[in-house]
Amino acid sequence: MTDPKNIINDLIHVTGQLNALLAQENDILKARRLGEIQGLQKEKSALGSAYENLMRDLISDRDRLAKIAPALRAELTEKTHAFNELAQENGRRIRAAQEINDNIIQIIANAATKEQRDTNLYSRKGKVTQPEDGKVVSMSVNETL
Repeated sequence: MTDPKNIINDLIHVTGQLNALLAQENDILKARRLGEIQGLQKEKSALGSAYENLMRDLISDRDRLAKIAPALRAELTEKTHAFNELAQENGRRIRAAQEINDNIIQIIANAATKEQRDTNLYSRKGKVTQPEDGKVVSMSVNETL
C-alpha cells in the first residue's frame, strides 16, 4: 500500500507541472502562435495520465484520504482549483482558435468558388469559351521539368 503522503506529494507536483504547462499553452494560444502547441502535447498527455492515475490511487481508499495532513490537503486543493481554472481557459482558447481557423478556411473556400465562377474560359467539359465581357486573357504553359 502506497503511503498517502507520497501520493499527495506526487499529485501536488504533477498538478503544479500541469498548471505551468496549461499556462504556457494559454499564452501561446492568446498570442496566436498555434504552431508551437504541437511541441507541448506529448508532455501534456504524459502529465494528464500521471494525474489521472494518482487521483485514482488516492480516491480508491477512503482511509487514505482521512490520513492526509490538513496542510497537504490545502495545498492540493489550491493547485487543483488553479488547474480547473487553467483548463477552462484552455478549452475556451482552443475553441476560439478552432473557430478562427474554420472561418479562415471558409473565406478561402468562398474565394476559390467565386474565382472559379468568374473564370469563364473553360467549360465543365474543358472547352474554351469566350468571357462575357469580351476580354481575352493570355496564358502560357511552362513545360520544363
